[in-house]
Amino acid sequence: MVIFYLHGTRPLGEGTCGSWLLDALKASSTERKKDGTYSYYVHWRVGGRRTGPPRSYAFDDLETAKVFRGALLANGHRDPYRNPAFAEVLGVVPKPTDVRVFRDVAEEYLGKRINAERRTLAEYRRDLAAHVYPAVVVLPSGLLLGPLERVPVDDFTDEAIQGWVTYMQSKTYGKKTQRPYSAKTIMNVHGTVIAPVFEYAVNKRYIGHNPCRDVVLPERKGKTVTADKPVFGKEIAVWIECAYEVDQAAGDIALMLLATGLRWGELTALRVCDIDFTAGTVTVNQVVREDENRKLYIETLEGKSPHAFRTIVLPARHSAKS
Repeated sequence: MVIFYLHGTRPLGEGTCGSWLLDALKASSTERKKDGTYSYYVHWRVGGRRTGPPRSYAFDDLETAKVFRGALLANGHRDPYRNPAFAEVLGVVPKPTDVRVFRDVAEEYLGKRINAERRTLAEYRRDLAAHVYPAVVVLPSGLLLGPLERVPVDDFTDEAIQGWVTYMQSKTYGKKTQRPYSAKTIMNVHGTVIAPVFEYAVNKRYIGHNPCRDVVLPERKGKTVTADKPVFGKEIAVWIECAYEVDQAAGDIALMLLATGLRWGELTALRVCDIDFTAGTVTVNQVVREDENRKLYIETLEGKSPHAFRTIVLPARHSAKS
């Protein structure tokens, strides 16, 4: 079987390369560069299946290509650079050809979140860097996959994501006392920075389906929590009265919150000029937020929602007209 193709020449067959090379470099090729040297390409389909996604690497010398091909076969036609058992021997990973790895797609997705708060995006990137990018997961076959940041997005299966869940369940944190990560943390990371990235990849047609859809997440343990009872009727006056017993500022804050339904970030960004005592209105046109370093700043372009910047009519008894 032909395995090497020299650019502009006939294929090299068994008589030239020998049967050992046929076994070691099946489905590989060479290409002559302008300077007269050659690039050696190793091509394969993930998992060795005809339907597996195509992959390839380019090498500058034949011996490195041969070693890689042997590791590729031993790793079940999966990229050995993503298996720590092979990566240490193989050395520096070459640049894959035409491959979208998870980290690149994740950053592309976050770059499209133009309406997300800076602090939220920073938290997403921290979670990715701490819990996803460096993860090396164990597949049901026993093979290792990772670090996940370097895995092509179309190499991910539900088994790979399930392996990440198992990986997270085995992780611990804490300086003095090591604690396992809670089911809530695992669900949050999966729901905010893993599943959305793959859904984005589906929408961009990078992959055919989202591998997160059939993953079984850990169950949260604890007591059932009922919704908080809203304050209404005569209770509102009682709450306001209690707040004024603390001090004037606390009373004014409680009165404004309960009379208008303002969010805390909206209330703390109010200025005197935002209140029209004659018309009995409050105008929200800025909000206090946290940046990626959790420092407060004033946002004047947009609020929590498209309709957050608005004018609210105060109840008659709280306006100057009453």
